[in-house]
Amino acid sequence: MPQVQPFYWSGLLGARCIRGLLNKNGFDINRFDAILDFGCGCGRVMRHWKTLNGPRLFGTDYNPYLIDWCRKAFSFAQFSVNELSPPLAYNDAQFDLVYTISIFTHLEASLQLAWMTELSRVLKPGGILFLTVHGATRIASLPLAQQQQFAAGEMVVHSPELSGSNHCTTYHPEAYVRDVLARELTIVDFIPGGAKDANQDVFLLQKPAPS
Repeated sequence: MPQVQPFYWSGLLGARCIRGLLNKNGFDINRFDAILDFGCGCGRVMRHWKTLNGPRLFGTDYNPYLIDWCRKAFSFAQFSVNELSPPLAYNDAQFDLVYTISIFTHLEASLQLAWMTELSRVLKPGGILFLTVHGATRIASLPLAQQQQFAAGEMVVHSPELSGSNHCTTYHPEAYVRDVLARELTIVDFIPGGAKDANQDVFLLQKPAPS
């Protein structure tokens, strides 16, 4: 039987984490023009933005069944299906905020880099990317050799051939995100374990404005 209440409350906690980290760093979500939920699934977090005043809401996922459900359930947002690889069906510099929760945790390295480039493309200059990854709070179950690999600043990837599914699992040291994954973006904030709904590290990243 589906665990409806835990699912609902985890989505609410996710939305509160996003809003709280934005507020902490001086960003008011209600002042944004457009927000994208990348990897929206069945709207676990999206459903909690219904009362937002101002932003236009968009969600995308590569599971067409879930997108079809979202289109029927959440008339206050627009939804589209994406492929496992870029591009997205959005314009350059369309969004003030993109958030992606526990998506990069299930992609192999080259797909992660491709999606970081694509998410940056659809962000406005000065736009914000909220990104969660498996960090130090999630490595205790890894074999010792992989814990050492993580401690050395190397990403750990299980079953990269199954990218896009939960069978592919990745673990991101802070240094890897800073030096590789987010190298074209500005790191506004980093909170280990800060994504309480997913027990994941959270990075708040900003697309630089043209100089």
